[in-house]
Amino acid sequence: MDTPLKELLSYVTIQHLKNEITGVHHQHNEGHCNIYDDITSTPLGGSPNVEYLTSLLDGDFKQDRDHLYRLFQNNEEFDEPFLTEPGYTNYKHRERTLIASKLIADQEIVTLEDMKNRPDKFLAWFETISYADLSVSLKFAVQYNLWGGTILFLGTEKHHSKYLSGIQDCTKLGAFGLTELGHGSNVNGLETTATIDQDRKEFIVNSPTWTSQKYWPGNIATHGQFCTVFARLILKGRDHGVHAFVVPIRTPPLSGHPYGLPMPGVEIRDIGLKSSFNGIDNGGLLFKQVRIPLDNMLDRFSRVTESGEYESTIAPNRHFGAMMSVFYIGRLCISVLCLAAAKTAVSIGLSYSHNRKQFGEPGKPEQPIIHHTTQQRRLLPNLARCFALDFAHKLVILTNTMDLKHSYSSGLKAVGAWDCFSATQLARECMGGQGFRLSARVPVLRNHLEVGLTGEGDNTILCQQTSTDKNKFKNY
Repeated sequence: MDTPLKELLSYVTIQHLKNEITGVHHQHNEGHCNIYDDITSTPLGGSPNVEYLTSLLDGDFKQDRDHLYRLFQNNEEFDEPFLTEPGYTNYKHRERTLIASKLIADQEIVTLEDMKNRPDKFLAWFETISYADLSVSLKFAVQYNLWGGTILFLGTEKHHSKYLSGIQDCTKLGAFGLTELGHGSNVNGLETTATIDQDRKEFIVNSPTWTSQKYWPGNIATHGQFCTVFARLILKGRDHGVHAFVVPIRTPPLSGHPYGLPMPGVEIRDIGLKSSFNGIDNGGLLFKQVRIPLDNMLDRFSRVTESGEYESTIAPNRHFGAMMSVFYIGRLCISVLCLAAAKTAVSIGLSYSHNRKQFGEPGKPEQPIIHHTTQQRRLLPNLARCFALDFAHKLVILTNTMDLKHSYSSGLKAVGAWDCFSATQLARECMGGQGFRLSARVPVLRNHLEVGLTGEGDNTILCQQTSTDKNKFKNY
């Protein structure tokens, strides 16, 4: 076994991870009981090469991460009183999340083009935000990966020049309208339609049934001005399958309505409170014969000409798959979000286990519970999983072909999210009753990790999809 790996396995206090987390972890109000009161730290031995381990995990982006850590430490928007503060409303949480997101966007550490050209830099940035506030990182997943990604990857220059700068600085907030109330994984069953009106050179976007409403998108209920709507293109009575269209859903800001009012024909619904991620304004959309210009079709792969003819560079049976394959970065972001939460939880669990003392030989002091085999067996394998998953994400980024990136990211998101959820639950159990308190943060992280089980694709279905690509993995 090589020396760095020996150091990693022997050093169970995971000083690097602990430093990362405590750099952004909010110390709660003085009125709360400190779970470490009167408990003396007794770490196990070990002499790790912290600089080497840091370089393994941080890569080339330590300066970017440190910049964000300073931002988190110096701005109250990244504290977390809403975890325990009485009367903290859903609306306040959403506003706080938006303010924090705009603060980060103003730092200009990454650009939307980094999703395509520097995915390693983009994911390092996204992971660092996830240590501070998972609602903020998910807000960026919606704004940058999904809304911005559709414009960047599915649009052409006319869309880039119109939208990308506003998406980048969060002045043009938007949503990703794929999932419907009646259809999620079965995208071929989507019901929303976009029918061409050739005389007026417009598309008419319509929700023909109650189940065809777009359901769950973030940036819908409160903040969003636009939505990329995936709808069936109907041209001269023929269904050409699912395509993407930019639909304005709110007016510009009005007096008394800082985010505007619903556009004519657009009905906006608020999903309300969820078990986590209440900083995200998830909602629903119904369209009643909403008209948009022909240019609002995202036409990188397919387009409708001025004369009303349909043209596509991709065979009909591969069209939707080609559109979705470019969004592998979105699945990686959800996976990285889950990993950041698991790293945080395992770090807290290990730190607690080094400080909490129970049992010991007669007449001798009690020992830190990390010395007990049962505690080690629940925490240390998950520490190893955190490192393994971290390296796996880096491997996916280094993959050369888009087909492999799509397959790997699908499988990694599914398996990684399950592992991270399990690791966080075990960290909570290893902390006993203290792990049940909101101020310990671990149960909050566990609730947030539920999004990884179905968000960006149901994990079981993703595993089935990945298994059908087994020939792609023959060299691994």
